[in-house]
Amino acid sequence: MVFAQQPNQEQVDLANAMGPPPQAPKKKGLFGGGISFDLSSHKKPLEGQTGETNALSQEVNAISRRLRMLEDRTQNMRDKMQILDQNMLENNKKLLAEVKTNNDDIREIKQNMSEIQNKILLLIKELRLSAKKEDVDVMMKYTELWQPQNFVTREQVEKIAREIFEEYTHQNM
Repeated sequence: MVFAQQPNQEQVDLANAMGPPPQAPKKKGLFGGGISFDLSSHKKPLEGQTGETNALSQEVNAISRRLRMLEDRTQNMRDKMQILDQNMLENNKKLLAEVKTNNDDIREIKQNMSEIQNKILLLIKELRLSAKKEDVDVMMKYTELWQPQNFVTREQVEKIAREIFEEYTHQNM
């Protein structure tokens, strides 16, 4: 069994001048469990207890305080990690929702672009089938030359033919 070295007089004087070390808040038991050891009470040493065992008990008390402080720090770190994990999950869900929305928007834009492209191609085909300016100019010249407004319709020709036929039949009778 290894015992701690006996502090020299200078260390003892320094420790007495600084006062007792700060006490950590008490928790349930030594390791957060149900068993609790109270080694920090200032009871009178038992008969037969030497300075060496007293120093050992003080060292155990100091280690116990440090252990409780480390347990508190560890728990605080766990709590912070849990909060960070929750925030990260929430942000991840938000980002996934935004990505899905953006993908839907992109899909819709692509579909609209495809429809517009099809309509433009249809317009191009229609424009190719339509008459060119030169063709229209030629048609205008022929129209001016022939003057179709002076043309007769089929009904007018039939009417004129009937009238002539009736005149002819009345004269020959």
